[in-house]
Amino acid sequence: KPICNSFNNMAEKLEESVALIQRQDKNQREIILGITHDIFSPLTSIKAYVEGLQGGIANTKDMQKKYLDIINTKAEQIEKTVSQMLLYSKTKDNIVDANYSLMDFSEYIKSYVESNKTDYSMKNVDINILRCDKTLIKGDKILLARMITNIIDNSQKYSDKIKCTVDIELFDLKEKCRLVISDDGPGVDEKNTEILLLFL
Repeated sequence: KPICNSFNNMAEKLEESVALIQRQDKNQREIILGITHDIFSPLTSIKAYVEGLQGGIANTKDMQKKYLDIINTKAEQIEKTVSQMLLYSKTKDNIVDANYSLMDFSEYIKSYVESNKTDYSMKNVDINILRCDKTLIKGDKILLARMITNIIDNSQKYSDKIKCTVDIELFDLKEKCRLVISDDGPGVDEKNTEILLLFL
């Protein structure tokens, strides 16, 4: 019996170890897929805007400057995503870098919409800022962009209309802020339609 119990305990621990490794592998695959999307999306936009410049679509200095500004913004997104990959590599070795910075969240939202509006328009997604209170936060710009992008992508993915409309509202609540992203789709549970972001 003692030998049988020992083998049973070993089998249980082995099963737990295998399950843990499988969960870790799944998490790593999801992280890699997320990072790949974060790089591929702005890279596709850069190619499109470069082709627009080469093809003469941007035929005024103002349009050319706008295209170049967007290309620069997308390139910065890729640069920050690569930095995030390096951070992930460090955290696996228990080395943690602070990635939070003080920023004007309202300006960040406006910049995000401005640099992505054309891309989403080509996907039949119309983004509108209904309210954008000025508020200062400490946040990770890469993770914020990933969060907003995932929400808008899901709005487009599950929309029951040819053209999807996404509205963004940012409320300054003094010691915290409230970001509301809503769409005109079939709807989901109320707890999933509004995201409350708290920043220390």
